Parts: sequence; C-alpha cells; structure tokens
Amino acid sequence: MILLIISTVLNFYTNDVEIKRGDSTFIPYFGMEIEEKDTIIVKDSSKAEILYSDSSSLLIDENSRITTTSGKNRNIFLSIGRVWAKVKSLLRGQSFEINSPISVSGIRGTEFTVSYKEDKSEVKVISGKVKIREFLTGSEALLERERMALIKRGLPLKIQKFKIEELERWNRWKEKHLKDIIRRIEIALERGNIMRSSLLIKQGYTLARRLNLTEEYRAEIGELKKRYEKIQKKQGLIDKQLQDIRYGLRMKNPLLIKIEPLVIDLREMVGELSKQRKELVEYISEHKRFEAMQILSVAKILMKQIDTRIKTIPTRTLDRVVAEAEKDYRIVKEIESEKYLNMEIKDRAKEALKLTKARKVRVKKLQHQIKRTIADYNRIKEDIYRLKREINR
Repeated sequence: MILLIISTVLNFYTNDVEIKRGDSTFIPYFGMEIEEKDTIIVKDSSKAEILYSDSSSLLIDENSRITTTSGKNRNIFLSIGRVWAKVKSLLRGQSFEINSPISVSGIRGTEFTVSYKEDKSEVKVISGKVKIREFLTGSEALLERERMALIKRGLPLKIQKFKIEELERWNRWKEKHLKDIIRRIEIALERGNIMRSSLLIKQGYTLARRLNLTEEYRAEIGELKKRYEKIQKKQGLIDKQLQDIRYGLRMKNPLLIKIEPLVIDLREMVGELSKQRKELVEYISEHKRFEAMQILSVAKILMKQIDTRIKTIPTRTLDRVVAEAEKDYRIVKEIESEKYLNMEIKDRAKEALKLTKARKVRVKKLQHQIKRTIADYNRIKEDIYRLKREINR
C-alpha cells in the first residue's frame, strides 16, 4: 500500500506505483509532496492512499490510474480502476468530485467507491450521500447508503441495492497488504536483495503501526529484520573478500610478468645444454678427446649461467602464489554457491571465479614448468659430470 499525502507530504508507499508529472515519470519517495495535476499510476498487487490536509482520504486500488488536484476544489479523474473515498465534512465553498470518462460523482461528507473499466462505471455509497451524473444523457441520481449506480456510456443510470458486507473493508485491504509485504520481504531476502528488503521492512512497520497491529506483526517483521541484518552483514563480508581477492590478483601480476620470461630463458638454456650433452656423447664415442674437452668447457660456462638464472627465479614466492591462487579459487567457488546473494554480488563472484580459475591455471603451469625444467637440468648436469669422468680415465 502507498500512502500519498496531498497538501502535506508522501510518507508511506510500497510495491509498484509511479508518479507522472509533466513529461517525467518517477518512483515516489518518503516525504514527497503531491503537486497539482500529478498522475498516480497504481500497478498490479499495489494500492495507494491519498491523505488530505483535513484527514479526508482516497484509497486507490491496484491497476488504477488517477489524476488529482490539491486545491480548494478537489477533482479526481479516474482513468481506469477503482477508488474508495472517505471524505470529511467539507467547508462552505469546498467540493470533492470523482470524474470518470462517462460520469461525475460529487459528495459532501461521505464514504463511497467508484470504479471504471471498459466504458462501464459503478458507484457504491457506504455512508452519506453522493450525487452522480452521466455525461451524454445528463441523467442524474442522488445515492444514499447501500445504494449503487451502474453507469454505461449514453444509457440512463441504473440504481440498485448492495450489501456493504460484500465490500472488502478499508482496513481489511491494508491488513491483507501487510501480509503481502511480509511475503515480499521473505522473497527479497531469499534473493539477497537487501536494499528492497530494507525498504519493505520499514514499510511493514509503518503499515502495522497505522493499523494498530504493531504488536501482532512486530515479532514477525522483527525476525525478518534480524535475517536482513545477518544477510546484510554476510554480504558486506563477502563483498570485501571479493575486493581483497581482486586486489591480490592485481598485485601479483607484476611478479608473474617478471617470472614468465625468466622461465622461458631458463628452458631455452637447458635445451641448449641438452644439445651440448648430445655432442659430448658423440665426441666421446668417436674418441675425439680434444673436441669433447672443448664442449665440456662450454657446457660448464652454460651450467654456471643456468645456476645463476635459477637463483633469480623466486620459486618459494611462486609456491606461495600458487597456494594463494588455489585458496582464492576455493573461496570464490564457495561464495558463488552462497544462497543469499544479490545479483550485483553474484555477477562479481562469477567474474572473480573466472579470474581466480585463470590465475590458478597460469601459476600452476608456471610452477610445473620451473620444476620440470630444473629436474631436466639436474639430470643433464649429472650426465655431463659422468661423461667428464669418462674423459679423464
């Protein structure tokens, strides 16, 4: 339910309602003042209540659209839907009229409903009197309590009785809507939409207070508020975790950019050493001792360079980066499976999962290349020392 206060401020609203002012359409907010010729659009599963400065009020049903004035003479134009008016005794010279495309209803101190749809209108009087007129024929009628008028374009008015008990009373609408707010809070919490949950919780408290149902609904809304606060706190922690992980990924990029070319160079050097070992084997098998000693000398220089290059590669740091990458990926994977995440955090988690997975693959591949290259180097170096002993026999 929306509470619109004309001549004062808008202090309560919920669900899907829009205000059209000139060429602009916007969502109402608390504390908002309704201006002359504002159009109030109440959508499905929503209601609106206009409260005037003299405590007169107008309840607007779902799927309705009205245009209202806020001056001395209050004229409501009902384009479609239904309204329920509770009008206090007007001062001399004041008027309160509800117009539809086919009729006008003027009242003075009464409670009644007006509906209009597909060129048909109904006016029902709950208390007081309502004077109505059909535009084309000019036919008029004065309705009293428990009388209703059926109005069709160009046809005479049809008057008949109705039972007030058949109407869903004012407070029953509000209480039903309060239950709907509670259901919407639960849905919003299930979806992790904490902003909407917060708004609905405030609206639920306000509506419960207006209906004097605060005690009855406070505990239920209070429990939902606790869930909201818990989810809000958890989402805050998760969001911070994702920020820290993204920051950590950025901070490690320079290190990886530095290590990767070192590993490429190391692999090329070990590959060159492997060729020299092969030549050394050939010279020894051909009993070319002089040529073998020359290759051995070159191999020693290259091995010294490889040992130096291995020392420049921060393997321990890389091992730590690998462990962190696996941990980050595991954390983000757990975050993505969390139940109460809003769409924004879900999108960030999904993106973080891609980044952490790519990082994990990248650093593990780099770690594997380093370990394999060093292992290959150690085997080649041991083989060269064995060949050196053969030469010296």
